[in-house]
Order: sequence, then C-alpha cells, then structure tokens
Amino acid sequence: MAAWGRPNRKMTFFDIDPQLEDIARHSFSYLKRCGEFCDVVIGDGRLSIEKVPDGEFDVLMLDAFNSDSIPAHLVSREAVSMYVRKLKPNGMILFHVSNRYMDVKGLVSAVALDAGLAGIVRYDEDEGAPGKTSSDYVVTARQKEHFGHLNENPNWLEMEKPEKIQPWTDDYSNMMAIVRRPAKE
Repeated sequence: MAAWGRPNRKMTFFDIDPQLEDIARHSFSYLKRCGEFCDVVIGDGRLSIEKVPDGEFDVLMLDAFNSDSIPAHLVSREAVSMYVRKLKPNGMILFHVSNRYMDVKGLVSAVALDAGLAGIVRYDEDEGAPGKTSSDYVVTARQKEHFGHLNENPNWLEMEKPEKIQPWTDDYSNMMAIVRRPAKE
C-alpha cells in the first residue's frame, strides 16, 4: 500500500507490532520511497484509529484477518461503528478477508449489514503471477453510490447476508460459527 503514497494521497499504517515497522523500513523500500506521505502508528489498531479525528479517512483498510486467530475487537459492531465515524461522508472501509480456515467474509458481511452499510465483495482467484495468491475483499460504505465505478465492475458482487453468522460485538463473538468445515464426501 505504501507504493500508492503521493502528495495528494497520504497513508497512515497502524500496527501493533513495532518489529513490523522495523522490517518494513530496513528490509523493503516502500516506506522509504513513500517518505513524508506515509506515517506509521504503533499500537493496537482500534485504539489508535479511535484517536484520529472523525471524518479523516477516504478509505480505511483492515488487513488483520488472514491468520488462524481473528482479532474480534477489530470486527465488532462497536469497532465498525467507530470506523464509519472516522470516514469522510463518501468514504469506504476495505476489509481483506482472505482466510483458509474461517469465513471472515461472512462475519464482516454480518457486522456491516447490521450497521446499515452497503457492501460489495470481490474474489480474486487469479494466481497466474509468480508469488500471487488468491485474495478476497469486502468493501463497505454508507451508500452503494459511494463505490463509484466498482458498481459497474462485474468482478465486484453485492454483499449477501450470511445465514448462520450473527454480528459480533465487544461482548459477543462466536469463532465456531465462522470456522470453515471440510466438505462432506
């Protein structure tokens, strides 16, 4: 994402692990090249984002759901409500929901729809380029019109309400409801 930083496109990265910033700065060139257009905030993502003034972001991207442990506090009803407050009026939240073991897309869809958000989903299954793996995304916004040209793109599908997943809250999460079960033979 740092490669997209420009004078008119400021990036702020939130990460809980200070070692990741060190790795990014010393083993890769993206942050260095991004320079003053990229900031890194070390700390819990939700708590750090909460300190940002309301209406600050055009796009808020969350990419913390690909391991076998989902940080529930980042995808709760209360967290999503706070993210929406941090968006500009036509802003969007992008969730990277790729996960082999859990239905993160279903969870994000349940929470987003519960918040009254519009949503679209993309399944990028192209693995043709060396090192590329498939990726799944959910984009949410206050109104469908805020997706702009993505509304006409056939690769983006309307988000559907999951049948068996309830929205998580700060007081309720159900990991077993999102565990992917092997198909029956």
